[in-house]
Amino acid sequence: MASLAEDLIKFYFSLGLRHGEILTLLNTVDDVVMSMRTLRRLLKRMGLYRRKNQSDPLDVAAFLIDQLDGHKKMYGYKLHHLNCIQAGFVVTQNTVRHLLRFLDPDGVEQRRRNRLQRRRYINSGPNFLWHVDSYDKLKPYGICINGAIDGFPGQ
Repeated sequence: MASLAEDLIKFYFSLGLRHGEILTLLNTVDDVVMSMRTLRRLLKRMGLYRRKNQSDPLDVAAFLIDQLDGHKKMYGYKLHHLNCIQAGFVVTQNTVRHLLRFLDPDGVEQRRRNRLQRRRYINSGPNFLWHVDSYDKLKPYGICINGAIDGFPGQ
């Protein structure tokens, strides 16, 4: 039982899940009940840390160079960070961001240019313009908006 739980914890940890998420999956999926303190003690005993024992930046850079082929070139640093964690590296998002800026400056610049541009609305009055984006602030009043209104494309 203990080795099964440890294997599950290692697997969930390698997926990049947080401690609370690991506990939830252990409890609901695997029927293993333990406290947060027990989980932390087991992680420490197995030598699994998120911040200690950082991986060598040259190894991480080599991994990122392999990842920057084809369609993965447009991925941002957060997804590359998750890929590094899932590959077994212990690295911070900041390190991945700096490495990507050095390894792929054109891709970083392209992603930076595609940022959300704030729109400027000029309305004739209240309720003249409704932005339909599935925002649920009206849900408590019984009004649900899911992105398409009668007569609009996208139904």
